[in-house]
Amino acid sequence: MTAPLPGQDWGRRDPAWSGILGEVLQVRGRPAHVLRRAARDAGPPLLLVHGLGGSARNWLDVATQLSRHGEVVAVDLPGFGGTPVPEGGSARVRANAGFLEAVLDRLGWSDVTVIGNSMGGLLVTLLAADRHDRVGRLVLINPALPAPRRDMLRLPPAAVSRILPAAVPGIGRALIELGYRRRTAEQLVDDSLASVVADVDRIRPALRDVLVENLEVARTTTWRRRALSEAARSLVAMLVDAREPLLAVHAVAAPTLVVAGDRDRLVSTHVIRGLMVRRPDWDHHVLAGVGHSPHVEVPREFCHVVDRWLVDAAAGRSAIPAANRADDDAARPSGDGQRRVRR
Repeated sequence: MTAPLPGQDWGRRDPAWSGILGEVLQVRGRPAHVLRRAARDAGPPLLLVHGLGGSARNWLDVATQLSRHGEVVAVDLPGFGGTPVPEGGSARVRANAGFLEAVLDRLGWSDVTVIGNSMGGLLVTLLAADRHDRVGRLVLINPALPAPRRDMLRLPPAAVSRILPAAVPGIGRALIELGYRRRTAEQLVDDSLASVVADVDRIRPALRDVLVENLEVARTTTWRRRALSEAARSLVAMLVDAREPLLAVHAVAAPTLVVAGDRDRLVSTHVIRGLMVRRPDWDHHVLAGVGHSPHVEVPREFCHVVDRWLVDAAAGRSAIPAANRADDDAARPSGDGQRRVRR
């Protein structure tokens, strides 16, 4: 079964996705594919941003639940999903952060809740730092942000094996091409899921199927393979230099929630702990037994955390009790079986 065409309801693929529509926006005069879910209640809109190698489809299982807070748009970044890199354009980190700002312009949105996973977490941090007038709330899901300098070389093995090779100039794209030729879309998706979730059996078959379809297209689309290498190279360079993302972390003015899985194989716990030391005013929630992409692996639990935080943020209070906010101490079990980092 193929993906619904723009304007068609994704509910035809799975009833849980009813009301989610594909759409092509003109952003800076170029086509950009998004998934849109109308608001179930009036409230500030939400912009959802995927990570390296992902697409708007990564958000299918959470878009409807999040729409209780406002209209939801999940974007395909340039070079990913259904959004090509424009001629003369780029899939580099800073270019894609600018693309997100242009999306907000196109939608006419302000006071937005922006949610980003992994590389998407870095992008939305840059956006929030640049545009205090547009970003009202920020949710970072295992964000690809710099580790403390003393921990820079303590990279998780999955990050070393999956991301660093793709970022090597002159070699990265060749390795991506080789992998796409030697492996089926099903194998590529299963490899990816093994890195971004703690338990692949939690992934609903309907979601896995549409992720496989997305990879099938990537295997035959030159610009997507080129964009993956360019984005990976740019991401690694920004994390190694670290100055721009760290300045952005300190410049964010919006209330912020960091959601982390304690079995993340790509973003080190040192990153999350260092982040919370830099911004102790941010809220932090750790999901026990969960990997790099909680919105994919445990969508119901993820939405519960975000729902509660957004309601309390709207009321001007922290959703995470002060005693359970993050610092650099060890995590301890909470009464609901999840882990929060102790202050």
